Amino acid sequence: MEKTILFLATSLTLTSAPAFAECTDRWSCLFQYQMTEFKQASVNNALQSAREIEGGDLSDQSGEFMRQQGDFAHEQVANQVMNGLLSLAATNGKRLFGANFRMVSDLSYSPGQGITGDWDAVVPLGFSAAPVAGGKGALFLQSGATHYRQDGIHRNDNRYGSVWRFAVSDKPQADVFGTWAFMQRSAEYGHERLHLGGDYASGRANLSLDWFLPLTDWRTTRAGYEERALEISSVAMHYALTPDLTLGSGIQRREDANGGGGFSTGALLNLAWSPPRRQFSMNTIINGIGSGDDPAFNFIFNMPLGGVLMQARREGLPVKQTNKAAFTDLYRPVASTAGRIEVAEREIVSPSLSIDDVRLRFLQASAGSGSKIRLEAELSAPASADVRLLLKLMPGNGENPVVLGEDYTDEPIEVKIHRGESTATATIRLLINPSLSTDRSLSAKVLSVSS
Repeated sequence: MEKTILFLATSLTLTSAPAFAECTDRWSCLFQYQMTEFKQASVNNALQSAREIEGGDLSDQSGEFMRQQGDFAHEQVANQVMNGLLSLAATNGKRLFGANFRMVSDLSYSPGQGITGDWDAVVPLGFSAAPVAGGKGALFLQSGATHYRQDGIHRNDNRYGSVWRFAVSDKPQADVFGTWAFMQRSAEYGHERLHLGGDYASGRANLSLDWFLPLTDWRTTRAGYEERALEISSVAMHYALTPDLTLGSGIQRREDANGGGGFSTGALLNLAWSPPRRQFSMNTIINGIGSGDDPAFNFIFNMPLGGVLMQARREGLPVKQTNKAAFTDLYRPVASTAGRIEVAEREIVSPSLSIDDVRLRFLQASAGSGSKIRLEAELSAPASADVRLLLKLMPGNGENPVVLGEDYTDEPIEVKIHRGESTATATIRLLINPSLSTDRSLSAKVLSVSS
C-alpha cells in the first residue's frame, strides 16, 4: 500500500505597535528610526574628521577623508541593521510576554578557542513567584544557544530552563537570592547535561554556585574518537572594585578530561574590565591554581551585538550588573558563559574488521518471486569510521535452493555503515520466475570489509 506523508508547518507572527506617531507600518517606523541614527552618526563623524584635517590642504587629504567616511558608513550600516533586528525582536517580545522580556547576545574572542557567539531570550511568566520575607519574586524562562568552533568543527549547544529570584526584603537595595535549572544539549552529537545553580547578590558582591551533571554516556564524534559531557561543580564570588572593574575568585571541581573517572580541584582568579564609553569588555582568567597541573592563563574579549551596550549608555541605563543598583533587577539572565558544554574525549581503539565481525539477516521471513527484499548488515559495535561492505546473495541451505539467473543475480551488493552507527540496510529486487512452483531457500554472505 502506498503511503503518503504530509508535513505540516506552524508559524508565529509577531507584531508591534508603531514606534512613531507619524508612521503606521512597523517596518517603516523601524527604518525611519535607523536611518535617523545613521544620518546623525555620519554627520558627527564627518565633522570630527574635518576638524582633524583643518590645518592642512583639503585637496591632499580628500582621498583619505572619503576612504574613512566609506569605512565608517559600512560599519554603521551593519551595526544599525543588527541593532534594528534586535530592537524589533525585543519590541515584539515585550508586547507578547511583558515589559521584562529581553534578548541578550554577544560575541567573545579567546586565544586558543576562537570566536564564540551567545544568544539568549528571557521570557517572564505571566505570574510572580510568592513574595519571600516581604520582598517580591520573579519567575522566568530562559532559552539560548552558544555557537563556537572546536577541533575544526562548528558546534552549537542549546539550553532551556527556568530561573527564580526574589528580594530578601522590601528595602530598595535589598539583597537578591536566585536559583535555576537548565537542560543543555549539543546539537551535533547529542551530549546532554543538567545545569543546576544559584546566586546571592549583596551590595557590590555576588556569590554563585553551579553544578553540571552529564546525562549521556560516550558518543562517537570524530573518526577514532568519542566524547561525553564533563561533570563540573564550582563556587565563585565577584566583587565590584569600581563600577568598571570587577575582581573574581572561585573554586572548581572538575572531572578529568580523559573521562577516566578522576576529579581535580583548583582555584581561579579573574579580573574583568568594562571601560566607560566603550562597546566591549575584557576578562583575564587564571585557572587551575593548586590543581596539580600548571595554571592556565586565558584572556576573553567580549562585545555585545548590534550596539546594544552603546545604546544603553547613551540612554543612561545601567550596563553592568556588578553595581548595587543592578541587583534589584530580578530578571537578569543567567550568564551564558556556562552555555558551552565541556566534554571528555578518549581515543577509540579500532580493531581491524573481518568478515566474521559482520552479521547478516533478512528483514522478512518470506518473499515472492520478483519482490523486493531487505538485507541488514550489523557490526558488533558502532563503527569508528565509515565501513564499506560487499555482500552477495547465494542459495540457502533448504531442500530447494534458489537458482542463479532464475531467482537472483550474482552482482555484488554494496552497503555502507556510517561512523557512529552499527547497522545498514540494502534493498534488493529478486528476478521474476513465472515457473516457480515450490518454496526455495535464499541466503547471503559477506565478500569483503573495508574502511
